[in-house]
Amino acid sequence: NDNHKHDSTNDHGDQHDDAAAAEIPQQQQQQQQKMQAHEPPPPQETVMARCHAKSFLESSSSSDYDVEFVESIACSSSSTIFLTNKGIPYQVGYLHGLVFPSPTKVTIPLPLKCVEIAAGRHFCIGRMEGGMAVVSWGAGHFGQLGLGPHISASEHPKVIERLLP
Repeated sequence: NDNHKHDSTNDHGDQHDDAAAAEIPQQQQQQQQKMQAHEPPPPQETVMARCHAKSFLESSSSSDYDVEFVESIACSSSSTIFLTNKGIPYQVGYLHGLVFPSPTKVTIPLPLKCVEIAAGRHFCIGRMEGGMAVVSWGAGHFGQLGLGPHISASEHPKVIERLLP
C-alpha cells in the first residue's frame, strides 16, 4: 500500500523515514528565505550610486571615437569623484555644504585635462596634464586645500599657486 511510510537504511545502518528526509531540504529553503527576509536592503546611497552610474554611462556617446568612460574614481567621506578618459572630473554626493544628486561636471579653470584625482575627508584635488598645475576644492579649514591660511573653503577648483612651476 502506498499510504505507508517507507523506511530505509543509510550507510551507517540507521533507519530513517523517507518523508522526513524529504522535509529537510524544504526546511533549509524556508530558513534561507527567512534569513533573506531579515537582511536589510542596501543603503539608499548604494542604490542611488548604482542608478547614477548607470545613467551616466548610458548618456555617454556611443560613437567609437567619442566614447567617454570612467577611468578612475576617488571617494571622500560623503562624495565620489569620477575622472573620465577625456580628463573631465564629475562629482556626486555631498561636498562641503553642496549636494550633487547626480554626476555633475567639475569645471576646472584651466585649458588642460585633469589626469589624476584624489579625495580627502571633505575635499578633492586634481592634477592637470603635464604636471603643470594642481587644483583643489571643498573644505580647507586646516590648510588641506593648499590655498593659503585665509581660504577655508572653495566651492570650485582653484589652482594651488605655490605648486606652479
